[in-house]
Formats: sequence, C-alpha cells, structure tokens
Amino acid sequence: MVWENKHDSSLATSHDAQHHIFNVDAPGATPDIINSMLCQSAPGEIVLLPALPAALAKGILRGIRARGRITIDRLDWDCTQGTIYLALTSEVAQTVHLHAPSAPLPRELLLPARQQATLDLRFPTGTWPNSQEKQ
Repeated sequence: MVWENKHDSSLATSHDAQHHIFNVDAPGATPDIINSMLCQSAPGEIVLLPALPAALAKGILRGIRARGRITIDRLDWDCTQGTIYLALTSEVAQTVHLHAPSAPLPRELLLPARQQATLDLRFPTGTWPNSQEKQ
C-alpha cells in the first residue's frame, strides 16, 4: 500500500490511489505485526525478539501487554552489543518461562504481584539469528 500511494499523510490507508475508500486494515494491523516480531506471549510464556528483522538491530519497546496479565514496561535490545534489558510487571504473582535469542533453554522468572521485575541478558555478538556480523 505504501509503494502504490494507497495511504494519505495520516497513514490512513485506502484500496485505491485516489483515496476515495477509507480502510483501517493497515493502521490497525501494523502495530500488532511489529509488536509480534518483538515479543510474543502465551499464558506462562514470553518469547523475546522471535522475528527480529536485521533492520531493527537496536531498539526500545515500551508499554505493551503480554498474555497472563503482564505488562512489558520496557524491552531494549542491541544486537551489535549482544544485550537485552527487560522490565515487566505482572498484576498477579506467577512463574513465566522466558525465551530469548540464542538462549538454549527458557529462563524461569518468578514474578511478584504488582512489582516491576528487571532482567539484563547478554549474548555473544554474532550469535543472534538475524546477526549481520561475520562469525
């Protein structure tokens, strides 16, 4: 839609280049697609950066909801440095299995109710699936 001039300056999309038909498919779906590339969840499980494109080798994501009444307060990553910082808050006390890039096994996190938990992860650079570095 972007390449075919099927959006206007507000990023509202249309199925025709003259913008006569308003369509909310892209504005509604695009944030969810990006969030799903950066963080996926199921009850008792969080997967960090499951489909990180090489173009997003470094970034910050703030304030998204995960399943299980969890808020990802902040997710920072830097593929060139091999670092991930995660801050999350659960509404209820629970155990979550955290999957991260290049980690052989999930990490078990014990989340207290309504208290922010933080985690710093480090990985050897060049080991992430989307890494552009020569190994």
